[in-house]
Amino acid sequence: MGKKSKAGKAKAEPAASEPSPEQEIPISPAPLPLERLDARALGEFLELCFADRRLLELCGELRLYSPGYRLEAMPPNQVARLLADEARAAEDAARMLDKAIREALRNPVLEGKPLTEEYYRDLIELFTGDPLQHLARVAWRALIDDDEKHRAYALSAIEIGIEALDAPAKAKAPPRKPQLPADVQELRKELEEARKSGERAEKERESLREQLVAARGDIAEREKTVADVREELSQVRSELTRASAEVGRLTAAGEGRALSDARRLADENRSLSERLRAAAEERDALRGQ
Repeated sequence: MGKKSKAGKAKAEPAASEPSPEQEIPISPAPLPLERLDARALGEFLELCFADRRLLELCGELRLYSPGYRLEAMPPNQVARLLADEARAAEDAARMLDKAIREALRNPVLEGKPLTEEYYRDLIELFTGDPLQHLARVAWRALIDDDEKHRAYALSAIEIGIEALDAPAKAKAPPRKPQLPADVQELRKELEEARKSGERAEKERESLREQLVAARGDIAEREKTVADVREELSQVRSELTRASAEVGRLTAAGEGRALSDARRLADENRSLSERLRAAAEERDALRGQ
């Protein structure tokens, strides 16, 4: 948002005409506390106060512009928001909008009277003259009420007016889509088939990926089982080696004892032979006597 550095060409003032019925209503000196509205609500309030052309005129008077956009091509709500932002940022713009609003609305409804819930309900239902401006007058009256909770009526009135502004646009039937040429439709059909084929291929790849993960899990489990069997086999071999060594030791010990017994028996045999020989000689000697 910004202001133009050069003033636009002076426009010829319209010819004097008879005052309209609205202009015959005196302008109220009641306060207009626009600062109580945030930027969004203030922009919507300005939409209710002024027609689209008047919003553009006010932007021209304030020399406002939007970089890269023509104001005439912008939606009215964006133009009103542009004015609202400027009014909140600059006092001269706020004073100018205050004057323009007073000239358009003249006075708030029920000025000087208490704004009760029943009054507010009746006022909303009474659409006399310009209904949007009437709602803006209701919002004005709510803003200056002494009761803090009654000031919320201003936002409610503004919201109702914005809904009325948006209703024609929402009621419009959506534009029909242009019919595409046959070759373009054929290309779109082929593209759709290719997309479906790609989706199927992706599903197949995902299935194969899951199968591969499962196979890798089985292989890892089998490798673990083989490692356990190898470890058990190694333990069995170790135990067999120890058993063989023990058997060898016991065998060697048994052979040693047998050899010792044989030697002992041989010694006893020689001793007996010597005794028999001595006994025979002694017998022969006795016989010779």
